[in-house]
Amino acid sequence: MKILHIASFNGNIGDNANHNGFKENFTKLMDKEINWDFLEMRKFYKIWNIYHFDSSFVKKANKYDLIIIGGGNFFDLCHKYSSNGTTIDITIDILNQIETPIFFNALGFDIHNGYDDKMKKDFFYFIKYLSENQNKYFISFRNDGSKKNFEILYGKILKEISIIPDGGFFFKINKNKNKNKYLGINVACDMLDKRLINISYNELCKKLGKIYFNFIQNYPEYKLIFFPHIFSDYKIIFDILSNMNDYFIKYYVEIAPYLTGQGSENDFFSYYKKCDVITGTRFHSNVCSIALNIPVVPIINYPQISNLYEEIGYKEKIIYLDEENFEEKYYKELINGIKDARETKLKYKKIKKELNKNLELEYKKLQNWIKNNKKGGHSN
Repeated sequence: MKILHIASFNGNIGDNANHNGFKENFTKLMDKEINWDFLEMRKFYKIWNIYHFDSSFVKKANKYDLIIIGGGNFFDLCHKYSSNGTTIDITIDILNQIETPIFFNALGFDIHNGYDDKMKKDFFYFIKYLSENQNKYFISFRNDGSKKNFEILYGKILKEISIIPDGGFFFKINKNKNKNKYLGINVACDMLDKRLINISYNELCKKLGKIYFNFIQNYPEYKLIFFPHIFSDYKIIFDILSNMNDYFIKYYVEIAPYLTGQGSENDFFSYYKKCDVITGTRFHSNVCSIALNIPVVPIINYPQISNLYEEIGYKEKIIYLDEENFEEKYYKELINGIKDARETKLKYKKIKKELNKNLELEYKKLQNWIKNNKKGGHSN
């Protein structure tokens, strides 16, 4: 079986963990050998402007038995240039020329970056067309509040849309032996106009610097290790550390390398495996910590993360960045992350068991869809 997988392979390292877990589960699903070709989704972005969903793409697409788009946040409804408001700027006319069935894999439908009435209308027209042609398209949202966002805009979810857990929940790497104890930290500073509403960036860096300094003062057997998921994460790492003294940084701080591309997730997340507890603001920082059975303390500064915890039934753990007594509550949860590790891991086991049930149910639908689709095989 020849598959073209279109997704982000050289961007956010969390996406690579997502693809890693997805590919393993999808391969188990199929009863035939798969030949994979990978195409970077960012090459279709207007800012890169390298590829387009046009007639040349049709020719390429029709050489495959299946096209997979995602996972990722590609149903982010905020792009005025797009025919459907998303980065998957593919028209219905082009879709009609593609014979190959398309699996929209666990895509995030995000409305928090802003949309207008035209985008809202165009996307519904697009998604409704896909849903009315189930023999050719399998549509799935990921479990990050996408269903909730869709219902906010359109009243109810279309019955043809599946909800599939993000592949990052099923990501696995080999365990490393640790000599030191670590608190792992991932903090994002992109989209600050969305992430920081009632607190300034400088105030945030000072608060976090103080909290992490106090943590080491009370737990000197620990080190801090910062995780840059994308390059801009280095900025906030630098600005947080600027609030600490040189001695502290030299003896108690490490920074994981910035890695991108397929396969790099194994090296990158091996640093996660060093940690007794992780704290993060990014979606995959939270997802992959749960996947790797590492207690995670989520800082909520974007609705996607709180929606994730609501969907997996663990919302009591979330801490909002701008809530009252944030510093005290956050510090307490960091300590609890260490003290309650066994209980937390048992909770994660239950969460992942439910996610596996959900995945198996949706993949049975996907398996039947693949078997029953009208596309034949290709010789080239």
